[in-house]
Amino acid sequence: MPYNHLPILSRVVVVLIVLWSETHSVAEEDPHNPQRNSGIELAKANLTARVEQIERANTLQQFTSIEDWEPQRELLREQLKEMLGLPPLESRSMDLHAVTGGSLEVDDIVVEKIHFQSSPGLYVTGNLYRPKVTEGPLPAVLYVCGHGQVKENGISLGNKTHYQHHPAWFARHGYISMAIDTIQLGEIEGIHHGLYRYKRWDWPSRGYTPAGVEAWNAIRAVDYLCSRTDVDSSKIGITGRSGGGAYSWFAAAIDPRISVVVPVAGITDLRDHVIHQVIRGHCDCMFFNNRYGWDYSTLAAMVHPRALMIGNTDEDPIFPLRGVFRIQQQLHSIYSLGTKSNLGIHWTTGGHDDTQELQLGCFVWFDRNLLGVKRKLESPAKPLFAKSELKVFESIPADERVTTVQEWFVPTATTSQPIEPFHRLDQATWTARRDEIQQEIRGSVHGRLPKFPVPADRSELILDPAVAKLIDAHMQIRSERWRANQYQCESGQTVCASLVRLESDAASVGPKKVTVVVADQSRWNSWSHLSRDAAHGSESKDEQALDHHWRTLVDGIDPKVTTYLVFPEGRGPWTWDVTDQLGLHWRRSYLLVGWSLEGRQIAGISQSVRAILDEHQRSQCRLTAGDEMSTHALHAALMDPERFEALDLQHIDPEAYRHGFVVMGILRVCDIPEVLAAAATSIPTSVTNSREFSERPLFQRLEQLFGKSLLLPSSG
Repeated sequence: MPYNHLPILSRVVVVLIVLWSETHSVAEEDPHNPQRNSGIELAKANLTARVEQIERANTLQQFTSIEDWEPQRELLREQLKEMLGLPPLESRSMDLHAVTGGSLEVDDIVVEKIHFQSSPGLYVTGNLYRPKVTEGPLPAVLYVCGHGQVKENGISLGNKTHYQHHPAWFARHGYISMAIDTIQLGEIEGIHHGLYRYKRWDWPSRGYTPAGVEAWNAIRAVDYLCSRTDVDSSKIGITGRSGGGAYSWFAAAIDPRISVVVPVAGITDLRDHVIHQVIRGHCDCMFFNNRYGWDYSTLAAMVHPRALMIGNTDEDPIFPLRGVFRIQQQLHSIYSLGTKSNLGIHWTTGGHDDTQELQLGCFVWFDRNLLGVKRKLESPAKPLFAKSELKVFESIPADERVTTVQEWFVPTATTSQPIEPFHRLDQATWTARRDEIQQEIRGSVHGRLPKFPVPADRSELILDPAVAKLIDAHMQIRSERWRANQYQCESGQTVCASLVRLESDAASVGPKKVTVVVADQSRWNSWSHLSRDAAHGSESKDEQALDHHWRTLVDGIDPKVTTYLVFPEGRGPWTWDVTDQLGLHWRRSYLLVGWSLEGRQIAGISQSVRAILDEHQRSQCRLTAGDEMSTHALHAALMDPERFEALDLQHIDPEAYRHGFVVMGILRVCDIPEVLAAAATSIPTSVTNSREFSERPLFQRLEQLFGKSLLLPSSG
């Protein structure tokens, strides 16, 4: 077994055995078994520990009375709005600009072709089904569509045409029902698969998720329904399957006007999504940005005390019944506090299918809780129209902003002028701003968890990192001048990083200063070659290769100081390919638990520094990084700026967040220039592209306030 696999196996074997015994896991069936890659193995172990932590924090059994629960639900609703990136609900007063563009009739049903703008330029296309003859306002059911692509001659007709049989059934049985298109697979073709397919790793840093747009469009569709005189606005229901099931949860959790909720195949818990990797079958539109460490039972509880039935099949591979049932059991504890009859669960045999058995169960629930009747249902849901007949637009509106919604839906911080006006900026204002930036980074890096009662001060939700310590890996190699030892940094029960300690035999007398280098991959490759060669003995030595690897390992290292090379999660021995299909979904998995891969790397650097300083009984060290890891080092320095005597970085990309460096939701608060300014006003900082920042108004004003240049060219 390769030496670099040894440290982690002993720590994750128990987790892997438990996972194997609990279910037929994805890892067991997948030819890319994560046990074949120590980096993915570490990611899975740490993500498993995080899921278990979230599960403990989200248990609903802690609420023993309605009086305990109800105030928390309102505060949690505010968190969910933020995690979905929703506009202020007050903005719903803006005109929908609803237009009916024609109608169809069949038997006793009329279908109206409708479009409205949920926000200016954010067009929503839909078909509203109603009885031809009515006596007074009727209950209404909003049908939110899942992924059912319909195209003819290359033109999208919208997934509302695929799901037409659902609203048609409602209209034939005494309801008004409207099916709305999603931004992906609608008549105007936006995208859901930003991370899944298009490498849009700026989305989580923006705080954007297409789930938020779909929830917003559904809420605005309720606004439209409530504006109609033929709709009883006190009796609004929502349903949908797959993606539509998820949007039903999101919209109902936010909008209390929705009184009956029937999500079908739209939810499972983090244990399924992350540990069992059903995330691999899911679009990005299924997930909120989990900034507050929720499990999906907390989302589901937001519907309480309204009438809720969960629909699912028993063999759905992406919504496994085991996870659905775990959520239902959590909900049962809340609904048992006085509204037990309002919670139902209905499952039938089948896979991820829109089965008639599921449909009938949903219809019965709406009859009981929305229409107030109990009747024998004899006619199935069936389509009534050719799909092309249901298309709304003759041509796409020139002012549509559906295809660019990911760029504007969630506002970002104004990075050119974060504090207005610059000439009035003082040190106290900047210090408060710097503290805000630090808190935001710490929360995203370490993770947050729900806390009941929900505190007004969000800093209380941020987890304190566990004590970090260095573990000797018992691997040492020497050259004529240098000796190198390998260590591992552990924080709590998790591995943060691997480290290589470098010391020169030509050291000065007395305690040496400490430098921490966030090392590029080339240094780990050299260490690997050197240590493998040492393990094989002298007969395998290639002196020229040895010399090359030693030079790479100690390049730029000051022999008068003790230097640690740090390789956090996903780097060094823990390297894995984040771009292939397997790596993509593990990287997405971090986001589901309120982390990011970059955040874990930042945490690993920060915790390694703490452990190193404790080891040497020092209060400060110098932190340096090359091009690959300078942005990571910048954020790590800002986590605990008092621990650093200097920060020496290479090129910092001012657009790093937009280019895929993920810190969840950070762009809603600040951008890279402010992060660099926050570090530079706390720590002597040098970067190679200092001029790119120092000419900005923010830096010029801060230099006036502090009476010195904030940035110096890097010595690297």
